[in-house]
Amino acid sequence: MKKLVLMIVAILFLAAAYLTLWPVPIEPVSWNAPMPPGYGGPHTVNTKLANLKMISLGKEERTRAHCYRQRR
Repeated sequence: MKKLVLMIVAILFLAAAYLTLWPVPIEPVSWNAPMPPGYGGPHTVNTKLANLKMISLGKEERTRAHCYRQRR
């Protein structure tokens, strides 16, 4: 069993070494990314709920899931 595990580890190590150390014919080039357009169109800032009037819920402040869990 130890030989099998050692053989698998050795094969995985050799495969990783082959994939990381083998030279490839690709030359890296630099790239200047364009400036992002910012938030515009459908992604503009939404302030429709900024002046929301909060109302008191009284005893009903918990979520339904929380209420269901307490009943059981």
